[in-house]
Amino acid sequence: VTFKSADEATGTVAKENTFYVDKKSGKTLADVTAPKTTPAEGYSFEKWTPALDDKTAVDKDLTVTGTFTKDVIGPVDPKVTPNPDENKYWTVTFVSADEATGTVAKENTFYVDKKSGKTLADVKAPKTMPAEGYSFDKWTPALDKNTKVDKDLTVTGTFTKDVIGPVDPEKKPN
Repeated sequence: VTFKSADEATGTVAKENTFYVDKKSGKTLADVTAPKTTPAEGYSFEKWTPALDDKTAVDKDLTVTGTFTKDVIGPVDPKVTPNPDENKYWTVTFVSADEATGTVAKENTFYVDKKSGKTLADVKAPKTMPAEGYSFDKWTPALDKNTKVDKDLTVTGTFTKDVIGPVDPEKKPN
């Protein structure tokens, strides 16, 4: 039984990747311990094909292929690239709090592997376009390690006015 990667650019399988099993032993792939996998940066190990279960008898030479998937897909326009697998990926969508003050690029969506343990610090915000006289202020929740991507999230961008005035200096604005 030989283990290999479907695409070594996404992840590799240890060099110790071959097992010899007596054809007459009645063993299945469930009896074989998979070798170590090393995902490439930004990828996670997904699965072995065929699965390491008792449905596949080891009664001939077999090749078992490991698949690695991207931890974070995006930014994408969700109308063009919908979630590839809602059972596998959380959806993180960026929106503007008030489109009169600024907008977010239509490529405003990310899909984050549910098993990856990623936080919002691992998601790169989409482009923002402040309206005239406004500047981008912040994302809520913040794009930091404190917010785990463990559910579908909406991240809201706020824009602030560049100049407030004219005002009476005796009456400070809020």
